[in-house]
Amino acid sequence: MRFRYLRLPRLILLVLAVLLCISIVPAVAQTAPTPEPVGQRPDAHAYALHGPYWVGTRTLEMDAGTDDAVRFTVWYPALNPDAREEAVTYLMSENHVVRTDYGFSPDEPFTVLGHALADAAPDMSGAPYPLVIHSHGFTSQMWHMYMGEHLASYGFVVLAPEHAHDSWDNVYTNEVIRMLEVTRLIDYARVLTAEGGALAGLIDADTVAAGGVSAGGMAAYGLGGEPILRSSELDDMACVNLDTQFEEIKALLGTTATADDPMPVLSASPVDAIFPMAGTTEMYGEQGLADITVPMLPLYGSADPLDDWMTPAYADVSSASATQVVFLNADHNIFNNQCEAFPYILKYGVYWSCSDPVWDLKRTHDLSNHFVTAFLLDVLKGDADAHAALMPDAVSFAGIEFSTTMR
Repeated sequence: MRFRYLRLPRLILLVLAVLLCISIVPAVAQTAPTPEPVGQRPDAHAYALHGPYWVGTRTLEMDAGTDDAVRFTVWYPALNPDAREEAVTYLMSENHVVRTDYGFSPDEPFTVLGHALADAAPDMSGAPYPLVIHSHGFTSQMWHMYMGEHLASYGFVVLAPEHAHDSWDNVYTNEVIRMLEVTRLIDYARVLTAEGGALAGLIDADTVAAGGVSAGGMAAYGLGGEPILRSSELDDMACVNLDTQFEEIKALLGTTATADDPMPVLSASPVDAIFPMAGTTEMYGEQGLADITVPMLPLYGSADPLDDWMTPAYADVSSASATQVVFLNADHNIFNNQCEAFPYILKYGVYWSCSDPVWDLKRTHDLSNHFVTAFLLDVLKGDADAHAALMPDAVSFAGIEFSTTMR
């Protein structure tokens, strides 16, 4: 018997082919490359892994061309359709104090190697994103950029101002100047995200957290609603020019407060959360700390020579939601960039600035990224999984002393 094959008209075959293509193309078009979820080390914990967004970066300037100009770096969720490697070289300012203090050659390229895509197009899929301000350590512009990169991968826009006024001569005056620069930058975020702005539609400027390292952590306390007070701790230090500095501070804040009175807070509307890292509190004292009510996450090392000015914060604040992370036996520099980010740094004998006698900085970065990311996802985005990651039964990390009032 011979079988006869059914021959469909050419038009029907063509229609079937077109329908088949239509059903396949959208699935292919919607498949975009995603970042690999890896941390600094193979044992990195959940929120230390690279988040779901690619990371873009730009360097911008607020009030450019004026005496009040402030250069700042932005990290943000970005598009990366070609799955390019996240690699960037940041250029630090020529007026950086470290260049002169440690004898860096004027011919040395003053750079830091990072992990982001320079000037990449923003990923608007989850916009607007909460705003995070990251204030660098004293004279350490761009030495802590790894956290800004990491937070952007979880759907935050991070602004890191360059505090060019840092000076050893007037430490506390310049601390107030940096706080005022940060408050201006928070206001400037509204210009950036407005229609026609450099980051139009990208930033939720009404949802803000502030943090930073060392002097940047000290600034975060003030931005959290803590008034400056000339505490007895400062007088005990016998600081050079302390009287002069507090006269300068009063002028900056427009107050006639006496030595025993708290000065006006820097902002009538404190940020929504703070995460001071190795940040000290001697400018505020117990009376000032009690005025902090926003969620707070301080992180520091127990071997930090300044830890006496860090330990009071968790106990003295009035925050209903306070969490503290202590790296046992760690010194002050555990939140600095790793030495690999400065290919030239060992030539100048400052290995101490990118290392710790006890801790592997890759591990301190993984842990600080984990805790800060979970904290911000919880308090700024209401992420239930992130909240659960900060409960005591979820935190059992070697070398970490963890405390929280969260429930």
